[in-house]
Amino acid sequence: MYKVKSTSLDFGKTDRAPIDLLLENGCEFESLQIDANSEQQGIEVARDADVLVVGLQKMTEKVLDAAKRLRVIGRCGVGLDNIDLKAAGARGIPVVYTPGANAQTVADLTIGLLLALTRKIPQADRMTRDGQWKRIMGNDIWGKTLGICGLGQIGFHVAKRAKGFDMNVIAYDLFENPRLA
Repeated sequence: MYKVKSTSLDFGKTDRAPIDLLLENGCEFESLQIDANSEQQGIEVARDADVLVVGLQKMTEKVLDAAKRLRVIGRCGVGLDNIDLKAAGARGIPVVYTPGANAQTVADLTIGLLLALTRKIPQADRMTRDGQWKRIMGNDIWGKTLGICGLGQIGFHVAKRAKGFDMNVIAYDLFENPRLA
């Protein structure tokens, strides 16, 4: 039986299916809320875990040293900057994550913030709540030029949404991708 521990606040939050799958397959599952920056708490959690599902928990070399049974680290979310990949690799511990998992959501938020900024929505909301009825004029984004630095999953989806506003999209990325040209 594998002992699976999660320090991610999001794992199984909106859909319990992953936790149910673990339990149905004989795994012991424990969800723990710890200080993501506390190396000592990370050590305590990792000490007897076979599998760790982490959110922002720092997986330092010291934490990995204490994790004698650890077989795999799963990152619930994107980005691996909180995990010492070199130390994990040296111990033969694979690290898995969910690249692009929130790309659509972040792209939506990006366009939403762009609209809020250009149309001055927060200012109009505040004035209305304060009982003021002054006219606020924002700017259109229709036909404007949008520059995007980085065309990973998020940048790609922002560009697609911007095209829906007939925006001229210019972008820069370190890696050439003819599919996006």
